[in-house]
Amino acid sequence: MKKYVLGILFCSCLLGTGIGCSEKAREEKIPETGKSGQNEITIMHVDADHPEFQKFIEQAEKELGLKIRIVSYPENTELKERPFSRNTMEDITSMGALFQRYVLEEISLEEFCKGAQNITDGF
Repeated sequence: MKKYVLGILFCSCLLGTGIGCSEKAREEKIPETGKSGQNEITIMHVDADHPEFQKFIEQAEKELGLKIRIVSYPENTELKERPFSRNTMEDITSMGALFQRYVLEEISLEEFCKGAQNITDGF
């Protein structure tokens, strides 16, 4: 349930900021947990290297009983502001379903990026 809620929050953030998967970003390997790591999550965050953020994550791990891996954003990532969706709930649902397929290892990172880009291009 916690992964589902985090997935929805993640997808909502993607819808608000947009997504741009460059070729170099696709080449970077993000640690995958998938089905084998039921009590693990991976979070990509801008403050991943900040000591205070790491302390916060350590506390969250203890409280939630999860292993949380933190990954820094690729240096070549460009976050673009996007207009709001005209069909917000439909787009959040689509993005959530797409993210869930990625987490369950039904699709690759590249397929996830393409699908997410298609959803956000419709704004």
